[in-house]
Amino acid sequence: MRTPPQRNVLVKPIGKEPTSIKSVLWREFCADDALLRAHNVKPHELETLSRIVMLGSVHSRADLLFMLSAMRRPRRR
Repeated sequence: MRTPPQRNVLVKPIGKEPTSIKSVLWREFCADDALLRAHNVKPHELETLSRIVMLGSVHSRADLLFMLSAMRRPRRR
């Protein structure tokens, strides 16, 4: 029986990435007072968005604004 060919696998180190793109994106988003005022972002919304950013599912400012609008939509039962 033959063994399958080995592939090069990149393993991401566990831990904090130094100056990752998402951390820069988050800092810029939080520092943009005009944007936060224009979208009337509340402190509890920033807290929730910060948790979403930690999950790594945000890649742009537009993603953050989409998540913000999704959080604000009423839930259907």
